[in-house]
Amino acid sequence: MPVLLSQINYRNVQIDEDTTGEELPVRLKTGEYRYVRWLGFLDVEKAKGGKGTPVKIKVTAYAEESFNPRWMVLEHRHIQGCMVVGEGVYGVTIMGVPKVVR
Repeated sequence: MPVLLSQINYRNVQIDEDTTGEELPVRLKTGEYRYVRWLGFLDVEKAKGGKGTPVKIKVTAYAEESFNPRWMVLEHRHIQGCMVVGEGVYGVTIMGVPKVVR
């Protein structure tokens, strides 16, 4: 299961499928960032056919596995997200790996 690493108020927080109660910074098409409730991961095919809006999730790094993670640092890149208005944001995966976007 993939895991994201986010810096929230100067602390590193690991975000995975089961994480609850966290909000992540999401970049909107306007270029603004908004903190949105984390909902988990969603396969790219489900994201394409769903009711969500594509967004970019700002995280420090990601790993393909949560056990003994090998972090892939994201400088000037984001994780593709799917934001559902009124609910929160999903991280989009391709074959179980978070989709990285510029």
